[in-house]
Amino acid sequence: MTAPLVATVEQRSTAGRPDDTVVVLRVANVSHSAIEVFNPDLGRPAPNENWPWSTETYRASLLMSYGYLTVAVFDDSGEQVAREPIETWATPVLPPPLTLGPGESFRLLIPVGLFFRLSYGQSYRVVAEYGDDALKVRAEGTIDSAGQD
Repeated sequence: MTAPLVATVEQRSTAGRPDDTVVVLRVANVSHSAIEVFNPDLGRPAPNENWPWSTETYRASLLMSYGYLTVAVFDDSGEQVAREPIETWATPVLPPPLTLGPGESFRLLIPVGLFFRLSYGQSYRVVAEYGDDALKVRAEGTIDSAGQD
């Protein structure tokens, strides 16, 4: 049986600083029918939160906090890089599921350079798992903390 979802992890172009390193998790429906998946749009930070990072960082942090997104980063020697403590201190209102028709996909930006302390000019392997108990998808890819032009 073929899995209904596939995922890829790719590096998005950055300004070249390790903390600017962002990956794109793309989740695609490869089945012949519509599929409901956990909706990654958990909103925006409230203005009174004084959230210092991007909306993408906010959403990724919430998704990780509640177990809908797991991200691991490994250095060239295979050692796992420790995650930095970026917490939202928010409880989201869960949106309705996202329906992906056959061939449709969505992208989730993950600012790994904020969540993990990366060294300039190093390559890393990123493993991401996304979804809820009903349906999960996993992907991995290689990134360069110096960014791409």
